[in-house]
Amino acid sequence: DGPRGVEEVKSSPSSTPRGPSTYNLFVKAESTKVKAQLEKLSSTGKLEKGAVMKELGARWKTMTSAQKAKYAK
Repeated sequence: DGPRGVEEVKSSPSSTPRGPSTYNLFVKAESTKVKAQLEKLSSTGKLEKGAVMKELGARWKTMTSAQKAKYAK
């Protein structure tokens, strides 16, 4: 039993788990490169918490559908 008012969601035994989203594949492929780029630009060489994900999200928003398709399975 969980907290009051919260129902546990159970998946069907016949359902198959989904693969990672296109965005998640993009993050996995690009995060190391983006981190290195941001560290070079930083005056201290250290990054703020969440800086890499913030930059990846900004880049994702500016990408075209054709560019995003590169990361789709």
